[in-house]
Amino acid sequence: MKNVPPFLRRIFVLIMFFCVMVYIWYIPAMNSMQFSLQEAHTSLETSQGRERKQTAEYDQVQQKILDARNRLELLLPEAEAVRKQKDAQIAEKKALKQRKSELEAQLAEKKSTAPSANEQEENP
Repeated sequence: MKNVPPFLRRIFVLIMFFCVMVYIWYIPAMNSMQFSLQEAHTSLETSQGRERKQTAEYDQVQQKILDARNRLELLLPEAEAVRKQKDAQIAEKKALKQRKSELEAQLAEKKSTAPSANEQEENP
C-alpha cells in the first residue's frame, strides 16, 4: 500500500467507511423490519382466528334461529286452535252469564207474583 497514491487511499477509506456505516444501519433496520413483519403476521393470524370464531358463532346463531322458526311454525296451528277454543269459551261464558241474568230476572218476577197469588188464595 505504500505505492498507492494518497487520494486513492482516501477514496478507499471513504468507501470502506461508507460500507461500514451502511452495514451498521442495515443490521438493526433489518431486525426491526423483521420484528415488525412477525408482529404483523401474528396480528393477522389473531384477526383471522377471531373472524373464524365469529363466523362460526354467527352460523350457530343462524341455525338456532332457523330451528326456532321451524318449531314456531309447528306450534302455530296448535296455538291458533287454542286461541279459537279460548274465544269460544269466552263467548260461551258471556252467553251463560246472560242466560243466568235472564233466569234470575224470571225468578225474581215469579217470586214477586207468587206472594200475591198466595194472598189471593187465602183471602176468599
